[in-house]
Amino acid sequence: MTGNGCILKHASICTDSGLRLRELCIEAGLPKDLFQIIVTDHDVSDKLIAHPRVRRVTLTGSEAAGRHVGAVAAKALKKTVLELGSNDAYLVLEDADIETVVKFSVMGRIYNNGETCISAKRFIVTDKVYDPFVDAFVAQMKAITKGDPTDQNSQLGPLSSQDQFDTVRGQVDDSVAKGATIL
Repeated sequence: MTGNGCILKHASICTDSGLRLRELCIEAGLPKDLFQIIVTDHDVSDKLIAHPRVRRVTLTGSEAAGRHVGAVAAKALKKTVLELGSNDAYLVLEDADIETVVKFSVMGRIYNNGETCISAKRFIVTDKVYDPFVDAFVAQMKAITKGDPTDQNSQLGPLSSQDQFDTVRGQVDDSVAKGATIL
């Protein structure tokens, strides 16, 4: 952090992870007051963004959140970085070792229950290896041990909230309505 103070406002559904991050930074030797977590609503965070002592703003979140934070930051002429709901595509080419690719594709998909902005969500696969990739990927996903996230044998727990479940359910339903097939 090179001496620059930092204030983090986590999404309301994951405030505890922000608080734990601060604890870890302090345990690692970061000065206690250099990295702060705020638990607040958007009106207060908008005022914080506009504050003259805040020099830069970064956001990882949805496009809607990016539009809002970007507009508030632009109005105050703040340097801004917006990471908006992206997910890097996994490219699977014809010379791919399917076993290795599938192993890491599944790991990338279920890391942190798949609830990170960098989770594997898109796979672009050449025709030549499409069927073997899909077959192996589906088989490995079906073999995932689902259950209580505090059980060390569980590889995939429930979504973080009912709202998140409803969002994912809606995305699946929409995809199927547009021609997707659930494997």
